[in-house]
Amino acid sequence: MSVVSVELKKDGRQVKQSFTGQTRTIIRTIGETVERWTEPVIKISGQVIFIVLATRPDELPITLLSAPNLPKVGSLYMEGETVFQNVFYVDGQPRFIGPRGKYWEYEVSYTLGGDFTETNATINEGEREETLLNFSTSMELEDYASAVDLDGQWNCNSIGEFFADPIVFKTGILSFNYQRREYFNPLTLTQTYFQAINSVAWHGFSPGYVKVADISFSATQTTNGTTYDTTYKLQYRPRGWGVVKANGGFYYRSNGANVRALNDDGSPTDQPILLALDGSKLAAGATVPMKTFRVCPLADLNNLDLPSPFEV
Repeated sequence: MSVVSVELKKDGRQVKQSFTGQTRTIIRTIGETVERWTEPVIKISGQVIFIVLATRPDELPITLLSAPNLPKVGSLYMEGETVFQNVFYVDGQPRFIGPRGKYWEYEVSYTLGGDFTETNATINEGEREETLLNFSTSMELEDYASAVDLDGQWNCNSIGEFFADPIVFKTGILSFNYQRREYFNPLTLTQTYFQAINSVAWHGFSPGYVKVADISFSATQTTNGTTYDTTYKLQYRPRGWGVVKANGGFYYRSNGANVRALNDDGSPTDQPILLALDGSKLAAGATVPMKTFRVCPLADLNNLDLPSPFEV
C-alpha cells in the first residue's frame, strides 16, 4: 500500500446534532434495579475529513479507504478514546488534491449518521413505540342461591315457612385484565398472590372484594437478558369472596341443651332447620342470620403495582 500517513484535517470535524421531535424510553437494568426514563431523540449528521499522503498520484479509491489508520464505513464514530454508540461512519469518499512535498495528497471525507445515546442503555425508540401495559375488562356470570330476592323478600310461603329450593339468580363478576413486560422472574409473586383477596383497600375497592384470580407469564431470553410478559387477572365481586351460609342445623338449643330437631310425627328431621343467633329455633318469618367464612388468603394487592382500572 502506498499510504504513508493519515491525519485529521484542521477543522475536519463538522458534526451537527438535531432534535427529531420524537422521544424514546430508556430502560437500564443494574442488578435487581430497573431504571426507566424518557429523553428526546437527537440525530447526528455531518462530516469528518482526513488528509492522506501517498506515494502514488493514481492510488485506487478502495485502496485508500482500506488504509489501516482510517475508519471503516459502518464502524462507530470515535473522538479520541470515546466511542459514540449508534453514531456511524455512513460512507467515505477519497478526493485527489495534488503534490505535497515528495508525496501526493488526498482528502477522504466521511458522512456521519445515527443518533446520540448513552453507551450502556437499552433503547426503545419512539419510532418503535414500546407497549408498557395492555388493559381490558370483562364480565362473568355465575349462579347465586339466596334466601332473599332482589326486593328483599324472603323465600317463604304464606305462613312463613321456607321453600325447599332456594332463589337462584345471575350475578356478575367484573374482571380486570393486565398485561405488561417485566424484568424480574414473577414465579414467587405468582405463588404468593394466587387466589389472594385484598386485605386493605385497593384503588377504592374495600377490603375483601378484589381477588387475584390468576397470574401467568412467559419468559424470553436474549443476549441482553431475560424479559417476562406477565398477565394478571383480578376480579371484583360485589358481595365479597367469603362463603355465606344460613345459620342452621339438625339440632337447636333449648333450656341450655342441644336438642335434635324432629318432624311432626316425632321422627328426626332429614332437613336442617334455621336457627337464631342464640341457637334456638328461628321464629317463622324472622330474618335468617347468615354466617360468612373466609376461604381465600389475604394480601396487600397494592404491592403488585398495577394501575387503577379507573385511570388506565
